[in-house]
Amino acid sequence: MSTPGIKKLRDYQFDWLVRKQWVPAWDVVKNFATPTGANYAPATLSVGWSFGSPTYSAFGGGHIGGIRFAATTTQVDYLWRIPSDLDKNMPVYIRHHWVPQIGGATPTISINQWYATISAGTVLSVMSPTAPITLQIPASTMVSGTDGTVDFRYQLTPRGAIAPLGTGLQANQTFMDNFEAIHTTFQIVSTNFAIVSNPVFWLGMDFEYTPRMTYGTGSFKEARKMETNLGFMEIGSVNQY
Repeated sequence: MSTPGIKKLRDYQFDWLVRKQWVPAWDVVKNFATPTGANYAPATLSVGWSFGSPTYSAFGGGHIGGIRFAATTTQVDYLWRIPSDLDKNMPVYIRHHWVPQIGGATPTISINQWYATISAGTVLSVMSPTAPITLQIPASTMVSGTDGTVDFRYQLTPRGAIAPLGTGLQANQTFMDNFEAIHTTFQIVSTNFAIVSNPVFWLGMDFEYTPRMTYGTGSFKEARKMETNLGFMEIGSVNQY
C-alpha cells in the first residue's frame, strides 16, 4: 500500500547529463629511465611497456606536459575501472585531448582504439587487445586560433564509443554485470604532417557515460550529450553522438 502524497520516482523520470571520467596523461606512465645530467636531473617518465615506449614530456616552453607521440606505430595501454553507477544499457563514449607541435598546416590526426573486458579470473599477461571499439574515433583536425599559425594549441577529438551488443548473452548491454574493468589501447594511425619531426602530445581522454542513479534496471534513455563541457544545448542528431 503506497503512502498518500508520496510519488515513487524512477531513474527514467530524470534527464541526466553525461558523466565524465578524466584519464590524464600521467595515469598511463608506467616506469622511468635512469636519471641523466648533472645533479641528478629528473628521470624520463615513460609509458614503457606499451609499443614504442612513448615518454611524458613538456611541450614548448610551457609548464604543462603530455605523452609524446612521434610515430604512427606507438600505442598506449590503459586499464579503466568500470564505475559502479554506469548504466550498462547505454554506450560509453571516449574522447581524446591532444596538442600538436605544428601549427599553420592545420594538422589532422586519426586515432584507432581497441578494448578487452576484464572480470575476475581474466588473464592479464597478454598483449594489447584487438577488438575495435564500436564507433572509432573520427579524424580530428586542429582548431586554430585567430592567427592560425602558432603551434601547441589545445585540441579535442570527436567521440568514439563502446556501444551495446545486439546478440548473445550481452545483448542490449555494453558490459555484463561481472565485468570489472576494460583494457584499452589506442594509437595515432595517420597524420597529414610528419609526426617524427612534429610530435603530437596526448593530454588524456574522457570516458563519458549515462549514470544509473536509482536501484533497478537503469534509465531507459541516454543522458543528454553536450558539445562543450558546460554546455546546456544537446548536440544535433547528425553527429553520431
